[in-house]
Amino acid sequence: MNNQVTELQRAVHIPEGLFMIKLCSRCLWVLLWLTSLELRAQSEQPPPVAEAAPVAEPAGTTAEDEDTLQSLLDDFDSTPQEEGAAPEPADAAGDTPAEAPVQQDVAAPAAAEELPVIRLQEKQAAAPVLKEAAPRSPQLEEIVVTATKRSQVARDIPSSMSVQSGEKLEQLGIRKVKDIFTLIPGVNLQDEIAGQQRKISVRGVGPDTGTNQTVGTVLGDVPISDPYGATTIVDPNPWDMRTVEVLKGPQGSLFGATSLAGLIRYVPNAPELEVWKGKAFYDYTTVDRGGSAPAFGGALNVPVGDSVALRLAGIYQNSPGVIDSDNPSRREEDVDSAHSWSGRAMALWQPSEELSINAMYLKDRRVSDDINIVTFPEPSYSREDAPQASPSANGFTLATLDIRYAFDWATLASISGYQEKNSYNDIDTSYLAQPIAQAGVSFLHAQRQVDTHGLMQELRLTSPDDGDLTWLGGVYFSSFSQAIVSDLYLEGTSILGPLAALLPPPLSGLISENGVSLARAGYDPLEANELAIYGEANYDFSDSLRLTLGSRLYKTTVEGTFKSSGASSGNNGKNTGTTEKGWSPKIAITWRPWDDIMFYGNISRGFQFGGFNLPTISTGQTPLTFESSSLWNYEIGARTDWFDRTLRLDITAFFLDWTNPQVRQVGPGGLSAYVDNVGATHNIGVEGTLSWATPIEGLIIEQTGSYIEARTSEPFQDVSGEEIPEGTLMPSAPRVQAVTTLSYSRPFGPWLTQASLINSFQDTAFTSIDHSTEVGGYNLLGFTFNLTRNDLSWTPSITLSVNNIMNEQKLAAGFGPAGGDVGPLGRIVADSSYVYTQPRSIILRGAIEF
Repeated sequence: MNNQVTELQRAVHIPEGLFMIKLCSRCLWVLLWLTSLELRAQSEQPPPVAEAAPVAEPAGTTAEDEDTLQSLLDDFDSTPQEEGAAPEPADAAGDTPAEAPVQQDVAAPAAAEELPVIRLQEKQAAAPVLKEAAPRSPQLEEIVVTATKRSQVARDIPSSMSVQSGEKLEQLGIRKVKDIFTLIPGVNLQDEIAGQQRKISVRGVGPDTGTNQTVGTVLGDVPISDPYGATTIVDPNPWDMRTVEVLKGPQGSLFGATSLAGLIRYVPNAPELEVWKGKAFYDYTTVDRGGSAPAFGGALNVPVGDSVALRLAGIYQNSPGVIDSDNPSRREEDVDSAHSWSGRAMALWQPSEELSINAMYLKDRRVSDDINIVTFPEPSYSREDAPQASPSANGFTLATLDIRYAFDWATLASISGYQEKNSYNDIDTSYLAQPIAQAGVSFLHAQRQVDTHGLMQELRLTSPDDGDLTWLGGVYFSSFSQAIVSDLYLEGTSILGPLAALLPPPLSGLISENGVSLARAGYDPLEANELAIYGEANYDFSDSLRLTLGSRLYKTTVEGTFKSSGASSGNNGKNTGTTEKGWSPKIAITWRPWDDIMFYGNISRGFQFGGFNLPTISTGQTPLTFESSSLWNYEIGARTDWFDRTLRLDITAFFLDWTNPQVRQVGPGGLSAYVDNVGATHNIGVEGTLSWATPIEGLIIEQTGSYIEARTSEPFQDVSGEEIPEGTLMPSAPRVQAVTTLSYSRPFGPWLTQASLINSFQDTAFTSIDHSTEVGGYNLLGFTFNLTRNDLSWTPSITLSVNNIMNEQKLAAGFGPAGGDVGPLGRIVADSSYVYTQPRSIILRGAIEF
């Protein structure tokens, strides 16, 4: 038979892939044609007689029917396709990957088994009646994730998480992690400001200025956030991602030190074997009272033979600016514009069913022309005190190798990663002396350069998913090395740089390559290592009861060589730092009394690296090191589905005990700032989600929200001697967050229309433990409308998005007094910086998929 098929293929000159598609499609048409004849024949047969009669040929066959069948069979003999011509697009089912990232149950046509099947050899007592399947409401989607380092439905995992599909993020035009967080209550972000790193908090556990991050970031299984310092924050563009998973609560047992309060996990779309597919987009953004800028990107999956596949993805984005400079030395509009580009290449080689090798190379770069701050608390997007620009640049490179071999009893995985980061900013800090800066004179700059190298290796064994007992375990090692240099120098004195080599110490330390240095300090190198053994096991006592136990034994070391000159003094040389050992356990229980109702409880522990202080001006009272902190998480929750999974109600309550939190301390006169360990906090809260696929076809309503009380549980004194009382609200911890989403989809002729209205509420919060600056307290309303042609092979779509419809101008980040007069002295010496919400923006986007 195979030889006959091959000969037929050669005779008509049809390529192999196209030939099989045509052959299958024609066979399907013939089958459907014969089925229709049979149904017609059975409906026209007379009632059966008592005795069995010989099987007859189908009745009712007409000349038209015979012509139809002949045309179907003769189609292979039509004009042969010329060599090199593009084949017809494969059927959509042929393009479906073996493991779809999003599993969605929607209203579907009646399945084959739901139609009356009538065998030719049987006689019916009466003509069958074809009934339409009863209409069903579309079911809410179920998303498969790998957050536990094995594939699981997200709703089956006994831990609170929010999962956003890459398809949804692309449709909404989301390009940054801060835009993702507007969709997730319980997660707060205060953006980067004046060279200080952004602050991400989960459930009220967030970093203070200059402390280590409390929320980790991983790409696949490779951590890309620094275990300490966090001077370079990677913000992967979610373009061509399968999912972005935000895990709430400590993930220390599986992911280690970078996940004290939670974890952000980016899962890119993997290469697919034997499938050609791609997509591309172009959009244009216009910001109210700001600039306009384009962005474009594309992705392509390329099969090479039947065992190799490549996937290439890239995006280039211009971000329009909104800040104007109104200074005698510089009168420009939209000075804070930026651009970024990111490229990713992935390769899969699967020589056998047991062995797979995945490799990835990613390069990302972001450049900003100026900082997006204002120096006074009034809502404004204009500066009079910026005589010079404050440029910044961030680069990130990542290479990974993932090798897996499936034995009968377990799968062995080796995951290796190497990364490089670099960040640079040169901030014109002349605004500290307002009269001089407003006159157009730049005299003082603060420069910082950071170069980071990181290496990680993980070996893991994972059991099959079948059986009552499933388990995984492995060993993990990571090593990070960082060189940091901060320089506060006088502008216009760089001509003196060559003189440094001619001057004797300590005078030579007063001059750097930038000129006269008031304070120059840094670490070269600063090193941190983590070594861990971890494991997790699930045991099903019954179909409804599961117990999960996890554990991680770890050892961390931090050391560095401190270098200072200029007005900085002392403490130069190598510091052996700290070595800490610990244990992060996890226990969870899941009970599912009914298929659509699940209850769970979870106790877990997370930890956070200690580190080294980098004071601008070092004093004898400044501690060079600070210790790690730890957090215990206790949570219970319920996940429920109702009315054939058209109504979903989830609720989680939690209590966090955070010991030794890291807090920024500012020395007398504001000349020295450092990190110290003080006190403890108790965070208590509740999160909930209500999703409803309404009886109105295509309309889905979702309401999510969180309420958190994050307060100190014991008093402590800050560096100035002022007591911070017990019960003080922690920084970066808004009490209430809520997101309301209305989405509606409906066919309109050949087009599928989709519209979404999203309102995100952010309660007020403080940026520091002394509550000097209050941010938040606003609603951001957004709207998205999309038109898609799924019936065309290249699937064109057009999307219009409007963000911040009401044009809210509220304080989103900052430090210094807010909401009041800074006073006469503040008008002369401005030591404050503020960032406001981005004004209303409109994005028009066109995209294709093929």
